[in-house]
Amino acid sequence: MTQLKIASLTGLLMVGAIAAYASNEPSQSLPENALTQQQATEIVLAEHPGSIVEFERQYEDGMHVYEVYVRGTDGETSEIEMNALTGEILAVDREDDDCDDKDDHKT
Repeated sequence: MTQLKIASLTGLLMVGAIAAYASNEPSQSLPENALTQQQATEIVLAEHPGSIVEFERQYEDGMHVYEVYVRGTDGETSEIEMNALTGEILAVDREDDDCDDKDDHKT
């Protein structure tokens, strides 16, 4: 009987974890007034010169955001988080290999 309860609880925890993971995925399409990927890229590169290495769309805390990874002219990669509707830069995190958070900047 105890094993059945543990198995049931484990199953519930797994379902909860899957639901939590799924909630971070874009659950709705972008509104028509959202910036295009091209527009977002232009805004990011104007403030952070370099080349785009990755572009992701996320839906977090009820907001559509773009996560844009830029390899700067200095060779360092930064993750820029942008409001997909307004173009506002929400955060800039420098990626580095030494796991030192002193280069992380939140705006």
